[in-house]
Amino acid sequence: MTALVLELSELYLGDDKLFRITLKDPVLWPSVFTDFRVSAADPQIQALTGRLLDVDGTDEITATAGGHLLDELLKDPQISRHLLQMLDSPGPDPQPIYISFNTTDLEGLPWEAVFASRTQAPRLADSERFLGLARWPVGRTLSATPTPPELTPFQPPLRIACVLSCLGVSAAQEWEAITTALSRPGAVAAEVLLLVGEPEMLSVAGSSVPGSLTVEMLPDAPADLQRRITAFAPHVLHFFCHGSADDGGHLILSPAADHASGSSDDPLIIEDGQLMGMAPPTVDPPWLLVLNCCEGAAGTTGQESLGARLVQRGPFPVVVAMREPVLSEDATRFTGAFYDRLLPEIGDRVRGTAAGPWNWPDLLVSARREVARTAGAALSTAARTHRAWTLPVMYVSRPDFQIPMGVPGPRTDRLELDLLRGLLPTLPADSPPALLQEINDRISVLAGAVPR
Repeated sequence: MTALVLELSELYLGDDKLFRITLKDPVLWPSVFTDFRVSAADPQIQALTGRLLDVDGTDEITATAGGHLLDELLKDPQISRHLLQMLDSPGPDPQPIYISFNTTDLEGLPWEAVFASRTQAPRLADSERFLGLARWPVGRTLSATPTPPELTPFQPPLRIACVLSCLGVSAAQEWEAITTALSRPGAVAAEVLLLVGEPEMLSVAGSSVPGSLTVEMLPDAPADLQRRITAFAPHVLHFFCHGSADDGGHLILSPAADHASGSSDDPLIIEDGQLMGMAPPTVDPPWLLVLNCCEGAAGTTGQESLGARLVQRGPFPVVVAMREPVLSEDATRFTGAFYDRLLPEIGDRVRGTAAGPWNWPDLLVSARREVARTAGAALSTAARTHRAWTLPVMYVSRPDFQIPMGVPGPRTDRLELDLLRGLLPTLPADSPPALLQEINDRISVLAGAVPR
């Protein structure tokens, strides 16, 4: 897999802040860099974020913004040469483009909308001109991130924890999208923990779900939610809820009482530290965190987004989030198409029918296409004028992050490990610390011996 990595950084000339873009991969000597002058205040960008209705009399807001970004990328001859060579390469294999951030100021730009005109790339078909909908998906990474943990080789079932509670929006369609993907031929076998805020979901959720399913009401306190997620030790952690970029970014989960009253009287506010605390200390952290809520990838002045921060500071190697507010129907379409792509990919790798490096940004391409198609026109046309498909963002701790595949461990070890993980959350709060430490130490030993 060939990837292109472009790093954005900031520097000061006197009191003036300037921005630079550097070609980080492939590595060249001397380094290749140039000034970067696109900003969120540019009218082409503002049109896409909804602050202006159009630009120069056209309603092709997405193509205009994406073309504006590519124009800037192509100003440097060396960066232009490598990027255009990638677009001109034959064959069907996806080649991701990573934007690496060493500044928070440019995170809000719609990088996923990068668009190549006929003048810039004459050989591309119209369906390939949005790179994020074709063979050149755009992912995001951070210049300074912790080294991803060395994961235990994976073995099914895939543990997925779903936390679904969005006040005013039923979780039924979101759950249906997930269960439909779990039922597809080729999907990896899964064990699912479902935590819901709506009491009605207790009866809805249990029907026709393949594999193991546990359905519980959402805990009333963030600390209790942390403990439940940690005890389950998911590979994938999925949230469907409200979200906000205010105060550094947070999730808003509604317990049963709020759903009953129809008002947000006592929501669970989940901030970055609490999300980081949902990674078990003695076993692998979740590989993937999905924040299917508003503004999980929206930064504010001088501060990175919630999604970026969770990757930059750990423990999540991959985070998917939304750059702006998102309609619930678009969010659900995204979920279905994303898991339709992810679960068979993992299944193929378990079965040995797929190999090679993981191309993380490519996992979002089919989901973006599905959201773009909601406009009711040809994909190449709809994508030019509608922006919902540009909202999903993927942050990866590093472009070469991989999930190792393993072979089954001894069945007795697996049974003991599952038993101890289930026991921990049931123990009383006043349990002797020595006992808790002994159980955690044993879980750590078993987790190292039994592939996930």
